[in-house]
Amino acid sequence: MGRLVSFVLRRYQYKVLISETPREALEHLRAEGSRINLLLTDLVMPEMDGFALIREAIKLQPTLKFLVMTGTFAFKDIQAQAADLGLPEVLQKPIRDMDLLAAVHSALNANPSAGQKR
Repeated sequence: MGRLVSFVLRRYQYKVLISETPREALEHLRAEGSRINLLLTDLVMPEMDGFALIREAIKLQPTLKFLVMTGTFAFKDIQAQAADLGLPEVLQKPIRDMDLLAAVHSALNANPSAGQKR
């Protein structure tokens, strides 16, 4: 999933850092700091799920914006958990390129304090 999403975003001039694991994503945040504007994560990953990654990332960068993707069939439950974290949207895979781009654009342009329960 990461390489395809990266390809789409780079094609539209977004700078993308790919992390193979949640721990690596946290290391990118530690190293790059506020130069990272958005964390786009899958929900199901080794080591920790996407929500746990977001909780850890918030500790490092409280104003960071987030998007989470999932291919799970328990989509309604996932949406409720996302809302508890203050995430307005969960992207369901497979996702069309234009829907991905619209979600990224919307997340980046959202007021950082709007709707966040962190």
